[in-house]
Amino acid sequence: MRLFIAATPPMDWRERALSLIGGAAWPAHKATAIDQLHLTVLFLGERRPSLLPDIIESITAAAKGLPKIALTPQKLIALPEKGPARLVAIETDLPNALDELQWRLVQRLVRADRTPTKFHPHLTLLRFAGAGVDRGSLPRPPEVDGLGPFDVTELHLISSVLHPLGARHRIEATIPVGSSQRNSRS
Repeated sequence: MRLFIAATPPMDWRERALSLIGGAAWPAHKATAIDQLHLTVLFLGERRPSLLPDIIESITAAAKGLPKIALTPQKLIALPEKGPARLVAIETDLPNALDELQWRLVQRLVRADRTPTKFHPHLTLLRFAGAGVDRGSLPRPPEVDGLGPFDVTELHLISSVLHPLGARHRIEATIPVGSSQRNSRS
């Protein structure tokens, strides 16, 4: 299974976020489906289905004792930072609680033979076709001030299956952040 851990904003926030890209003349792209707009807290990659209970237990332990996390959008960005742009995303701040959560997850779930990449919290709004586009062809990005923050009160363990028309996501588990509630399997 191809797995990642994500935080998902409320639906009204996602609607407002995706509306930011609607008024600009972007080069050929595919917008993120509203039900797939998320912030990846940690990409786990390929894992055996038999490991799901242990992974859920690790996420639950990592999320315990943390306060509710409020994420504030900072700006629209094109990624990667160098070379052709492959996507446009909303960059968020990195509050201490999210930084701590991500670090705990890395300690528990990243294989010893892999070096984790620097955590750059963002939500992908659209992906460009092919190998990306020249940054000079991008329209001036709109401001994100009107979005306001959103609270991260739970995490989702998501499996992703790649298809020719895009990835299909399935929530494997929902884990509360900073709560003693039980996790729930979907």
